[in-house]
Formats: sequence, structure tokens, C-alpha cells
Amino acid sequence: PPCPPDAKRYHDYSNIKLCCQLENWDCGVTCLQMILRWLREHDNISTIGVDEMDSRKLTHQELIERDWILQSIGVESIWTIDLVMLLQRLIDKEEFRTKLSFLFCSTKLGVDTSHGQLAYYIHAFQSDEFRVNELFRQAKAKEMPIKCYSRLELSQIINVVSDKNKCIAIVLLDNQFLNERYSKLPRSLDKNNNNINKKSEVDTEEQISEEEPSIHPSKTGSYSGHYVILCGVSSNPIHIATAEKMDNIQTLVDYCMVIKNPARSNETDYITAELFTKAWRAEGTDQ
Repeated sequence: PPCPPDAKRYHDYSNIKLCCQLENWDCGVTCLQMILRWLREHDNISTIGVDEMDSRKLTHQELIERDWILQSIGVESIWTIDLVMLLQRLIDKEEFRTKLSFLFCSTKLGVDTSHGQLAYYIHAFQSDEFRVNELFRQAKAKEMPIKCYSRLELSQIINVVSDKNKCIAIVLLDNQFLNERYSKLPRSLDKNNNNINKKSEVDTEEQISEEEPSIHPSKTGSYSGHYVILCGVSSNPIHIATAEKMDNIQTLVDYCMVIKNPARSNETDYITAELFTKAWRAEGTDQ
């Protein structure tokens, strides 16, 4: 990925507390709840019930809010436009009316019919296609902030999320790339090896050996969608070294991506820009 001209200043990222997903399909909902908690804490609104020792758990009030979110969506096969519509509903609430704004960017404002050939989508694709296209129609009719890009550059994303504590991003990645980096960890060091993640929904034919590099091209049928929070980037040498070791890559840039992964129990993940880009641009994502 290209290195932004002023990448050296990108050493700050938004301070967000991790929430862990409860199911193998609710990563997007959990990312949304991380944002809501961040907004409330950023505005010094008390998040009653948050356990300072383990903020990864949702509070009783957040569990109630989660139920409302799930009822609003009504399906388990959650698409990005579902999260967009929820964000708009939250903006309409008095609590967030002046505190929350968003922009949805994608290479296609509607269902990409080629995704119907991917095993990850195929089970619910027929019913999702009509529902998702209808949501896009509603968003357009309401003149919601959505924009179609033929290609969104990584540097554009970095420029936005590097404004500390002002902007973050929910990003759809191909989880097979993330799972491969975690699979290299010894089980004793894998703090989240008992957590269910979305890869379990997909039968992946490709088996990765310990001798092979940890990056592989996405193959039709092996895509596994997963939402994470991109908090910003870090130029901290320790963070970069951590990302390089996890990804088995010597990065070509002087920063790494900082994410909150709801499928993992470790508070913050550092990932090389190279691996992030591959997971972000994989077939099946918004890019």
C-alpha cells in the first residue's frame, strides 16, 4: 500500500474499549456497540455497569440495547447497509443527534450478484438480495450519506481515522486472513482460542501448513466476512514489530493498522498495512 506523505505523524489512534461478540455472526452489531460506548465515554456520559477490569463484557443496559439492535435488523445475515440504516436511526435519537455522523463508502451501492457464488453468502443470498437492495433504495430516497467509489485508497482511510478521538471506521474484512495470523500462535498464547468466529461457518478446502507464508489469495468459496473497528494507525516500533511477527511480513511502511477485533479477547490488535489491505480488498467485501 502507498505510504501517505505525512505518515510519520500518525502515532495516535482513538481510544476505544473492546467488546466481544456473543455469537459467530454478530461482529457488525458488536462493532456498532463499541462505537456507542465510545461516543458516550467521549462525551463524559456515564456507562453505568461497565466493569473496568473487563470492559469486553456488555453491561446489562448494553445487552438490552443489543436486543433492540437485533430486533431492528431482524436477520442474522447482516450486511453493511443494515449497520448504515441503524446508524441513521441512532442519529434520529436525541442522545446522538448532535454527536454522531457517518459516511458509508463502497464500490457498489447494491447487491453484487457475483457474491452469490461465495459459500459465505450462498445460504441466505436469495432472500438477502431483495432485502438489501430495498435498503439501498430507502437510503437513496432519504438522501443518506452514502458514496460509491470505484476504488477507495488506503491512504484516504488513514487520513480520516488518524484524527484522534474524532473518527473511526467499521471495516468489512475477509476473516480468513485474520484467522491465518492467529493460527500461528501457540495455543498457550492464543488468548481467544475458545471463541467462535465466523470462519467456522465456512468449509475451507485450503489447509495452511506451518511452513507456508501466512498470506494467501482469497479463493471463491473460502471468503468469510468479518467486521472490525479501525481505530487509526501507529508508528510505534513495538507495535510495528508485533504486527510483523503476527503477520510473518516485513512491512514496507513505517506504520501499522490498529484495530479492535470483536472475535478476539485481546484488547487491541496491530496488523501490517499489507495484510490489512489484502483482507480489505478481498472478493466479498465492500471494496
